Amino acid sequence: MPSVLPRHAAATLVEAGGRGSVATVRFNNEGRYLVSGGSDRRLRLWSAASGGLAKAYVGHTAGINDASFSGANDRIASGGGERLVYVWDVSRDEPTAKLRGHQDAVSAVQFTAGDNVLVSGSHDATVKFWDLRGLRSAARSTTHFNKGRPGTIKYPHIKKRTFTLNL
Repeated sequence: MPSVLPRHAAATLVEAGGRGSVATVRFNNEGRYLVSGGSDRRLRLWSAASGGLAKAYVGHTAGINDASFSGANDRIASGGGERLVYVWDVSRDEPTAKLRGHQDAVSAVQFTAGDNVLVSGSHDATVKFWDLRGLRSAARSTTHFNKGRPGTIKYPHIKKRTFTLNL
């Protein structure tokens, strides 16, 4: 019986991890770009069609563990060893927000449908929900964005105390 799995990689992104390991690779929602990050502390945006590097984002001070595109493909969230969640506007060279609250390395980040909430998981055994409403207008100054503190997200029209959030 012939093998159905490929024997060789169809393409390789050169320097996807720079001088270190690659910890995360994610496509955007259209499949036109992908983002990679790892131990060299750089987030890289790649063209899926050409395999060429479109942009590199510098700002992390420790290795990057995860990255995720927003549903609109205009923002990237990333997290790593410095216990911060970064929010990047894909067109800018610096983070628009650095969200503080985890006590250990951030291991997972994901935008929810609608891009109003960002969810992060950490080695501190917590999952935090970050309310990003209002971030766009406030993010023009690229200092630390304090309104993004984790906490209870209140939905006045929901009476239940527990609910399921579909990501």
